Amino acid sequence: MSRLALAAGLAALVACSRPRPSPEYEEARQRWAAIAREQGDAAAEDPRADAVLALLARVPAESLDAPGAAELRARIEGERKARAEERERRARLVAAAGAPPAMPSTGGAPGGAGASAGAPAAAAAAAPPALAPGTPLDAFRAATGACFERRGPIQIGAPDGGAPAPGEAWALRADAACQERWAAASGKLVLFTKGALAALAPASAARTVETRERVKLGTLPDGGVGILTDAGVVAPPPGAQIVPDAPGAPDGGRR
Repeated sequence: MSRLALAAGLAALVACSRPRPSPEYEEARQRWAAIAREQGDAAAEDPRADAVLALLARVPAESLDAPGAAELRARIEGERKARAEERERRARLVAAAGAPPAMPSTGGAPGGAGASAGAPAAAAAAAPPALAPGTPLDAFRAATGACFERRGPIQIGAPDGGAPAPGEAWALRADAACQERWAAASGKLVLFTKGALAALAPASAARTVETRERVKLGTLPDGGVGILTDAGVVAPPPGAQIVPDAPGAPDGGRR
């Protein structure tokens, strides 16, 4: 009889010592999922993420959910650090007034003909939130509506003289209401790289840069002239001009 009682006592002790789920982790996980759905890539910088980190810090080390809590905490903190470093990088781009970005001009091919302009930090500092460096392109478009139009791909020079960063440029439309509301961008180009606003550059400082590329020509399904590629005949890039070679030259052209 005493042996049975002792065995039952040991079984109860073992059962009580098993790792248990953590309610703090479950609540943190649910809160984080809601923030991530709402904020996307910016979730880690949402003020509500602080409460998630506080809950994760309270998960007992012996809990069944301790590994998951540590992984989620490291992910949130890592995303915060990465976004902070990216903001610093963009701030250096904006501060480099002498580093000219390049933008294609009308009639040039993307990556070929272009224009460049400086990006003074003072102009960016005076801009409203939607025009502040680091603003995601989607947020910029949502805030400005139809007041801005895309001008084409660009290349933004690095402050340290390194390889230019690819991006795109937007400009304010000639609409009275838009010009009044977004006066900070009047006469300027809004430059984006990696999906976020990098700088506002004076449009008047643009300079045309043209390059030429030899291509083979083909016929598009609609009968127009296209560019022959490994994937077939494709339409020329927007704004590109095709200049046929002189008579007697191999079938091709320059764009």
